[in-house]
Amino acid sequence: MDTPRPRGRARGRIPSQSVSRSRSPIRPGPSAPKVETPSTSRQGFGGTSQPGPSKLLIPVKKFEGNKKGSAGTPIELQSNFFYLSSVPQFTVYQFSVQFEPEEERTHVRKALFAECKSELGVANLFSGAILFTSKKLPRNPLVMEAKGKEGTTFKITVNYVKQLHFGDHEYNLVLNIIWKKLLRMLNLKMIGRKFFDANAKINIPEFNMQLWPGYNTTVRQHEDGLLLSVSLIHKVMRTQTALDVIKDMYRLHRDQFQVKVKEALLGTVVVTMFNDRTYHIDDITFEETPKSSFPFNGNNITFIDYYKLKYQIIIKNHDQPLLVSKNKARLIRTGQGDQPIFLVPELCCMTGYTDEMRKNFQLMNRVANHTRSSPNEKINQLFKFAERLLEKPEIVKEMNEWNMKITPKLLRFHGRVLPSENIIQGQNGSLKYPVGSNADWTNQVKAKAALSSGTFDSWLAIYPQFMKREVCSFLNDLIRVGSGMGLRIGHPRTKELQSDNLSEYINEIQSLLSHMTLDIIVCFVGDVRVDRYNAIKKYCCANRSVMSQIVTRRSITRGNNLSIATKIVLQINCKVGGAPWTVANPTLLQGIMVIGFDVSKDSLNRNIAFGALVATMNDSFSSYHSQPIEIIKGHDLSSKICSALQKTLEAYEKKNGTLPTKVVFYRDGEDEFQDVCIAEKLKVNFLSPISIYYVSPNFRFKIVCYLISRI
Repeated sequence: MDTPRPRGRARGRIPSQSVSRSRSPIRPGPSAPKVETPSTSRQGFGGTSQPGPSKLLIPVKKFEGNKKGSAGTPIELQSNFFYLSSVPQFTVYQFSVQFEPEEERTHVRKALFAECKSELGVANLFSGAILFTSKKLPRNPLVMEAKGKEGTTFKITVNYVKQLHFGDHEYNLVLNIIWKKLLRMLNLKMIGRKFFDANAKINIPEFNMQLWPGYNTTVRQHEDGLLLSVSLIHKVMRTQTALDVIKDMYRLHRDQFQVKVKEALLGTVVVTMFNDRTYHIDDITFEETPKSSFPFNGNNITFIDYYKLKYQIIIKNHDQPLLVSKNKARLIRTGQGDQPIFLVPELCCMTGYTDEMRKNFQLMNRVANHTRSSPNEKINQLFKFAERLLEKPEIVKEMNEWNMKITPKLLRFHGRVLPSENIIQGQNGSLKYPVGSNADWTNQVKAKAALSSGTFDSWLAIYPQFMKREVCSFLNDLIRVGSGMGLRIGHPRTKELQSDNLSEYINEIQSLLSHMTLDIIVCFVGDVRVDRYNAIKKYCCANRSVMSQIVTRRSITRGNNLSIATKIVLQINCKVGGAPWTVANPTLLQGIMVIGFDVSKDSLNRNIAFGALVATMNDSFSSYHSQPIEIIKGHDLSSKICSALQKTLEAYEKKNGTLPTKVVFYRDGEDEFQDVCIAEKLKVNFLSPISIYYVSPNFRFKIVCYLISRI
């Protein structure tokens, strides 16, 4: 079967070029001063610029009428949501803040404001440009004074802007900022945008790894009010530093040292020891070391002296290369520059799994024992989280100042267990059977004919010489299993290689495809190697548009070959256009096209991302059409989606002789505002061009956009 695709970032990618000396002066990243352009309009906390016109936001509206179904058996459920019981009285006021003389550095503005914020007398949050309070201030404008470190006196003027109302984007923003503040009071460490409990870490010393339990919290607007969602998460922290990885590469691959270091580190995420910030590694420069200098406070200072002065940290290795991280897009948007950040490997802890870790069954099983909890265990952990909040007097005080209260009970609601579906198989759906209470119909799939058969007219099996005996036996198993499923699979063409080196597979595939057409290529390999897997998949898919299947030696030598052969036949049949089974499609859903869309960012080039649009092509949802989309930073995404949708409609009409009556569009993502903007643009950019397809005056095309967010 196909080996799992590598998880994480930039596995098997070609390293980018090193940073040249012609770039701007080196900065020690997390500790270097940053300049932000203050704004009184839309700037939020932490330098995050807020989206554009609020009119694009779709407010949550309570559904008028009964939206509850009736089928199935009622069941009472608990969720990972807590109700914010005092929210109806939660009020937020927004103010602009000006400094005289002007001060552009956000951290300085915050420090100056902190000197005199006691004059406000109310709970407040200050972003560096915008002030939010729980009550109106006694005077408008409110003028205060503060002294800077150089003795300069600053005049601080606070002007009332507006009261925020339930449903406003800023309203939810403030609530989430408050919760981040409360979580910091629990002595949790913020890594990225999530909080972790370092004191409760789980050590796995034999693998140089730790698991940090944590929480991902979000306050969101729902029909009946605001709810706090709490997800239990874990962070994989390796006890290795980036310098340890560099030393390992030097010890193991001295002749290819720089190449191997880049392969190991590019695309990974590190956490700096001195401030717990996460950085994505975009490059490594071997031309700079901690002895290199950069401008600081009007003078040049080395990294060695800077960290000793700023953090009282003594860097031991003075000859290590430096890691390079590009500024995040949100920081660039707020005027903090697009210059790279330079990091000292000795001070960076590695996070996440390596490819070797993922292949280690013992390790992954050990991790699963700690991270996979039963429903009751999760409920108990959520209760303990609420108790921790309410046991801290300073947290309760802060919540009271904002007139906010968390109910220490999980939100309960009534659900329904729907009747089990019938699985449909056989030519033209002639076979039906219930899915069963445990939702496992593997045995029936193996024993019954497939719903439809793909094209197996011409296929190829490639294998190394040392696997010849196992492969020949397994190919017979594939043909026998396929026959039992009603699939006519003929004997494949075969090609024997001298070894399972990557170059041999690519060269042979390239040579064979130059003079023949194949439906699918099945590559048998000796072991799991991510670079080989990626290269074969990329060449077959991107260069030659031919389906491929990769099977490891371990998969076909474990003694259960018929079971493995069944799974592989099912995969191959789907890849060549067949379908193993389906479920009954209600009349209501006939003629509908369901589309899914998601975006993957290039971890090495942040100016490029790639989207994938996948659409159903028939009523049984067993046939699909896909459209890849290249997304250039700064270009309009909605127009790209619309172009892909038009091509998808043409493919649907070509296959079915008619167009769909409805389109359901699913967009998966974490940025709700971006999703809503795309949905709004789709209505304009998509509906107008496709109206040429629907010329009947009595026919009205309908598109529904579902914005699927991760809770």
